[in-house]
Amino acid sequence: MATFIITDVGKALQAKVLAGKTKYSFTKIGIGDGFVNDSTDYKTLTDLKQRKADVAITSVTYEDDNTCHVSGVFKSTDTATALYVREAGLYAADPDIGEILFAAHYYDSPTVFDSSSGAYSKEFVFVIGVESADQVNLTINQAGIATQEYVQKAVNNRLTVSGDRPASMDDGGLYVEKVGSGVRFEGYNAAEKTFNTAHPETDFAMITDIYASAASHNAFYRGKDLTSYFDSGEMSKAIAAGTFADIYPGDYITKTVTVDGTTYADVKWIVADLDYHLHRGDTETTAHHVVLIPEDNIGSSKMNSSDTTSGGYQGSYMWSTTIPKYVTSITNAFGSDHVLTHRERLTKQVDTNAYAGGGGMGNGATTYTSGEWTDVKVNILNEAMMYGHAPFASSGRDTYDCNKQLSAFRYGQNFTRSSWCWLRDVASAVYFASAGRYGEADFIYASNVSGVRPYFLLR
Repeated sequence: MATFIITDVGKALQAKVLAGKTKYSFTKIGIGDGFVNDSTDYKTLTDLKQRKADVAITSVTYEDDNTCHVSGVFKSTDTATALYVREAGLYAADPDIGEILFAAHYYDSPTVFDSSSGAYSKEFVFVIGVESADQVNLTINQAGIATQEYVQKAVNNRLTVSGDRPASMDDGGLYVEKVGSGVRFEGYNAAEKTFNTAHPETDFAMITDIYASAASHNAFYRGKDLTSYFDSGEMSKAIAAGTFADIYPGDYITKTVTVDGTTYADVKWIVADLDYHLHRGDTETTAHHVVLIPEDNIGSSKMNSSDTTSGGYQGSYMWSTTIPKYVTSITNAFGSDHVLTHRERLTKQVDTNAYAGGGGMGNGATTYTSGEWTDVKVNILNEAMMYGHAPFASSGRDTYDCNKQLSAFRYGQNFTRSSWCWLRDVASAVYFASAGRYGEADFIYASNVSGVRPYFLLR
């Protein structure tokens, strides 16, 4: 969410425009990573707190609702280092004092631009109230706009969909060839003057491979068997490189695991998300990874021997006794080099006199205590990872760093009647959260026996 404010000098320019002394002439959009104590601080500023880049204005339009829309586009490739945009400013020409900071947006959550995560862009838009189009100079910098002729030429040099393969293209240009009922993407290598299949594992490429990153792949749900790809070692190379070539949520690896003497044959380990925990943790997770979770439960367990949540999740029988068995089984199945140890913040204290924050479950809520960050190889999900919210969590501490929904649950079903399982959120002094056998968010007594559906980070 962004807070919008017009500066004092911006209001002075407004008065001049309303008096008919001048027109609005917007010059640029600036973006930065500065912090302010309150958005009203911008009233007296003449520039952003920490302006890092300027964005060319590419569109100035007057709308029927008496507003003027000013916009510009910033790309991840426009910055050499990661940029966390928390503020954006609209600049205008004042006839008396020159260029001014007319207005600013301050964002509650930053937008991250990082070319290492792939090529993407964001449009920054300012909406200004005006009385008529005559009050706005609608002329903008043509250098910031691609003409129709330029776009057509660029498209022809970068993407060709005609029946005949062109003699040459720009380096990296993409030729789309119809093959049977599908298509094949071929990229042009200008240095070698050759076309090569753009997709490393299959002729039938998905368009997202042009933008090879966790972010682009997380938005597609597929369901392909990757077992041979993993066994070949090539999948691990694609993960390590951060390109995630031919890896999408819903894909799976088939592996047999033995847990505490019980063998579960040909388990489908589903790709649930890519780089879910990247840059998180008190010790930062820096290795690229894939979250894997079994299609169905693998065994069952109680959360505690009695109906108590004392000690939070870290104090539970599940964490101290059951999870280590799954660490052993998964490590044996996939290999220790492929199971990424990372840091997660897990609850370890419950105040039985505090009212549980979620679901109206009575008393018992997780509270802070030291030592919550801990090494994790294998764990069970919390509510946020499955549902995208936490309906029965006793406090925000049950969510902590695992605070967004896994892509496999966002875009795919991945929940059947045999997938009922424990979730690690404390719901009250006697309940933990669970995913019910009828597809509902639920909670059950800590001493009950329920399914275990472990996840781990594959590298």
